[in-house]
Amino acid sequence: DIPGQWPVKPRKNETVYNLAEQYRYYDWQHRNQIGIVGRYESVSGQKQVIPYFQRWDTGAWKAGLGKYKHSRPWYGLHLLNDQTNILIIVEGEKCAQALNKQGLKDVLAITWQGGCKVAERIDYAALIQAIAAKGRNLQGIYFWPDSDVQGIQCMYNIWKKIKDEIDISMSLIDPEPMLKDSGWDAADFLSEYNNIKKFSDIEETGLIYIKYASGDEF
Repeated sequence: DIPGQWPVKPRKNETVYNLAEQYRYYDWQHRNQIGIVGRYESVSGQKQVIPYFQRWDTGAWKAGLGKYKHSRPWYGLHLLNDQTNILIIVEGEKCAQALNKQGLKDVLAITWQGGCKVAERIDYAALIQAIAAKGRNLQGIYFWPDSDVQGIQCMYNIWKKIKDEIDISMSLIDPEPMLKDSGWDAADFLSEYNNIKKFSDIEETGLIYIKYASGDEF
């Protein structure tokens, strides 16, 4: 397992972050563990997200992306199977885990390591291959960004990367206008509406709208 605090050996007066959650990454084909991402939080509520992956040269597990630095892996993609009807791509492991723990029937949420700033370095080939191999019954792919300009633009860019390779309906989950630029995300949504039982319940809350892709736009 990964260290219980970050930095592991803090300097004098340096802020210490304690491990709040850890997210395990697996190879989608063979389900071998390839890394762990730790979410660390300070007593004041600040956070640090620290990845621990195998180094490309020695195979040792160290803080950092190692051989995955330029090909960011997907969190949760190994769980895609023939029973998955709806795939939701979200920002951040916390959101993916919250949706998956909700237990929505035939719904899987996934994300990538590193957030919007590294969207150009996501392993898109892995996503396309996994859907071709295990997503036979997928009826729709939904992009659920954090409620800010960067998040929405990021999901739009991801959609453009895969839309010509995957023949499945794709849509953007767009927050209600009053929530724009608040950073409000899927985990926040579920903290307010924890009685969601199925995917259709999400839209019925009125807090989000679903925009279906057409041509080059949502």
